[in-house]
Amino acid sequence: MDDVQETLNDLAARVEKLENVVFPENGKKPVIQKESYEGLTGGIKMLIANGFFDQPKAIAEIIGELNREGYYNTHAGVASTLLITFVGKQKTLTRIQKSGKWAYVKRK
Repeated sequence: MDDVQETLNDLAARVEKLENVVFPENGKKPVIQKESYEGLTGGIKMLIANGFFDQPKAIAEIIGELNREGYYNTHAGVASTLLITFVGKQKTLTRIQKSGKWAYVKRK
């Protein structure tokens, strides 16, 4: 019987500890990890999150914005990552022809 009471006390302490993390008394919300924007894929994810692809963008515009944000990659690297990862696998972007060239825009 003492083992059951000890187990219940242990569980109550654990629940209280979790409640203090989720519902802190000081009124501050718990810290949530921000998404990592590392590498070329991370740079493009950052542009998507910032609304850059709300309007169609050509490869040159995308490379310019990535360079401005500190991501330096080749034209071929950016084009293949956009097409394979973001248009093909994740399906977060789509591409359309704009003035005879491909432009990338957020998929609705």
